[in-house]
Amino acid sequence: MSRQSRSVTGVALGAREVCTAGGAQASVQAHAVVAEQGEDQSVALGRAVGAVFAGLAGTGAGDARSGPASVSRVAVALLSPLTELRALHLPPLDDRARARLIGRNANRYFVGARGPQVIGSLDIGANGDGAHTVLAAVAAEPLITTLETNAAAAGLTIASFVPAEAAWTAAAVAAWPAFARGIAACVVAHEDRLDVLTMRDGALVGVRRVRSGDNRDLIRVVGDAGARDAGVFGAAAAANATLAALSAAGIRTQRVPAGFAGDGLNPAALAARFAPSAAGPRLMSERARDDVARAEVRGAWRMAGLAAAVMLVAAAVHFVGERRELDDVRAARAAVRARVESTLADRVDVEAVYRQVAELARQRRDAPRWSLVLASLTDALPDAAWATAVRVRGDSVFMDGVADEASPVFDAIARASGIAGVRATAPVRRESIEGDLPLEHFSIGARLATTDAARDQASPAARVPARATRGTP
Repeated sequence: MSRQSRSVTGVALGAREVCTAGGAQASVQAHAVVAEQGEDQSVALGRAVGAVFAGLAGTGAGDARSGPASVSRVAVALLSPLTELRALHLPPLDDRARARLIGRNANRYFVGARGPQVIGSLDIGANGDGAHTVLAAVAAEPLITTLETNAAAAGLTIASFVPAEAAWTAAAVAAWPAFARGIAACVVAHEDRLDVLTMRDGALVGVRRVRSGDNRDLIRVVGDAGARDAGVFGAAAAANATLAALSAAGIRTQRVPAGFAGDGLNPAALAARFAPSAAGPRLMSERARDDVARAEVRGAWRMAGLAAAVMLVAAAVHFVGERRELDDVRAARAAVRARVESTLADRVDVEAVYRQVAELARQRRDAPRWSLVLASLTDALPDAAWATAVRVRGDSVFMDGVADEASPVFDAIARASGIAGVRATAPVRRESIEGDLPLEHFSIGARLATTDAARDQASPAARVPARATRGTP
């Protein structure tokens, strides 16, 4: 059991017996429920529970020697017929919605459910058809109210209400640790019946009841559950007969360990001993569910407040660290400021030099290659034409010369490589020298092409050799 479970006293409540385990008494104690003449059994049960609670709290007359009260919280396990437990197939719902659905239809799901019921449910898992298998338990609301009232009168707090089958499941796992893995069956033998608990990985997933002595039905139920191991609690004679029947059917059986020899013979005592550690389903009234919900909200707000406080502290620490780092950075920047400024000044000078070099490179790239231009013009001149003067300005070249006819010169220069266009810069003059043929004087202005392709075409290898001997008259 956990530390919390050991601090809670277990109480098992049946129709005719009340058992307690824990508290000031280390052993399990049984108290009979005896109705006086003409008294209703439920009234006798309430009176017996009140006396038991008073004794646990140390307020009863018979416990005056026990000293100060050592019990403040109790866990109650309800035995049949005070509670009913069965597996239901329900749509996927949360715990509160499941409880309301089962409560509205309690008389359909449970044979003995009459009047208002307190519901407990445990979702086992989804089925193939989308529904969920739910282990549901009910108990009469007046009974739960009576128990809570008696506990409050004795100064006790009820930690939980669980069906006895949940406590027996916890006992089976404690007695046979192998039952915590795989599918197993725990049989609880009563005087008139056998309760067959199906367990999967240590959790209760189903309950079937079989008449005492009906071994065929018992073996069928255990076989349908798929259990290969089974343990038996209960009176020695009934337990031994059940073990023999299961062993004959090929099912591995487990006997009660020595530490359970006393409690294992009495199902009520066993339920009282393991009620604090029972996993559920836990029976809770709407008021109890509201209390749990409010406690969860308070816990959530506390956690939120704690998280906010932690975040504020973390933010403050982070802020201080950032300020410290910022101060360190500022100090480092101040230390290198002079060197950085000097480097920046040098960089400005270097960038200015780079710009000048780039400008020189551009000008060199874009400047006309006059040697290629002159070679192209010389090669383009007709044989009957001579250049007398050549001038350049910007992207233009101006040529003066004489020819037998000036018009072929204009056409030839226009077709020369690297020339974008030609024009006459002065009228053509025709002059004749005595004894010679008349000649025409021309003045041509040619604009150079700016494209790389036009300049590349003005290659001296293609033009110069053809007119290398051309000269002036």
